[in-house]
Amino acid sequence: MEDIYEQNWEECEYCEQSYYEHDTGYPEYECGLCEGECLGGDIDSGCPLSFKYQIE
Repeated sequence: MEDIYEQNWEECEYCEQSYYEHDTGYPEYECGLCEGECLGGDIDSGCPLSFKYQIE
């Protein structure tokens, strides 16, 4: 049986807020690990800290 581990972006040490609009409250986040946009821990988007595993 294959399980999926998806990183919780709110607790991720690499996810950092890079932009914030004070009038609308809109934030943007960057990943310090892959030096790009934070993917929110989504494995389908390619988060490097999310993975599939199988226990045998």
